[in-house]
Amino acid sequence: MNRLRAGFIIIIVLAAITIGLAAVPGDLDGDQIVSQDELSKAESSLAEGKITSEQFEEIKHIQENYPRSIVDSNNRTITIYQPVKRIIAFGGY
Repeated sequence: MNRLRAGFIIIIVLAAITIGLAAVPGDLDGDQIVSQDELSKAESSLAEGKITSEQFEEIKHIQENYPRSIVDSNNRTITIYQPVKRIIAFGGY
């Protein structure tokens, strides 16, 4: 049981690190938050044909809805800066 718990904790930590290192679409200054100014620049890029409308909608969604913070079962706060695209479920509980 302890090995299972240790494996689960390692996966959570690796997932958090991966999320933390992933580039947030539209974030130009590297702070993982899409500001209103960055959204305006994305809109200009859309008008110039540098990004697609799907990319712009993703940037707009991130600007409007992120970052989000959640508290896990061990009472740790985890901040998510963009939509989660994959989840690895480890264990059935």
